[in-house]
Amino acid sequence: MPARTRRRPLLPRVIVFAIVSAVLIGLSHGLDRWCYAHLVYQPAVEEDWQRLLRIAGYVPAWLLVAVCLIAVDLRPRLPWPLTGPFTRATLLSLAAVAGGGGAELAKLVVRRLRPPEGFDATGRYLFRAWGESPWSTGGLGMPSSHAAVAFAAVAMLSRLHPRCAVPLFLLAAGCALTRLQDRAHFFSDCVAAALLGCAAAELLWAWHLRNLARRGITP
Repeated sequence: MPARTRRRPLLPRVIVFAIVSAVLIGLSHGLDRWCYAHLVYQPAVEEDWQRLLRIAGYVPAWLLVAVCLIAVDLRPRLPWPLTGPFTRATLLSLAAVAGGGGAELAKLVVRRLRPPEGFDATGRYLFRAWGESPWSTGGLGMPSSHAAVAFAAVAMLSRLHPRCAVPLFLLAAGCALTRLQDRAHFFSDCVAAALLGCAAAELLWAWHLRNLARRGITP
């Protein structure tokens, strides 16, 4: 009988991830103005490839994929870590919703404005006062909700299907790129969103594995 692999404790990994994320977000601010000036692409009519990439940041699109996964998984026996026809659909849906919801909550806390109102003539970032529309995320950009949804969904799918990780993450990166091309977000908004989305997916995955372990289901 093969020995059971021991997973590293979750808390140290969370601390390391938080430190690395803080460093990456801090560094990404140095590229905000360059990306804002050079990555703009706003055709008179949005092109099909832009729509394709943008849809990766739309939660209902992933819910439709989840429904398709249920149809695929309606069979008697499923491989680990799937325990039923709703496993993949549930994990994917929760990841997309958690990524988007987490981004909206983060916007309410950070309160940094979107470009071009996001910085003044001196290059300083501008923030909305706490007393002004305290529960509205309209006009707030840190982090990007589209990018957070996209990265959360593809991170979860990459956990379920590791061989698809590269094209999936390229899709999420393309979604973030469209937000930069539209000048709807700063580069640091997208970096923070990518990290938030991946973190949401990883936490859900860890929760799923712990539930399997409690039930005695191991690979």
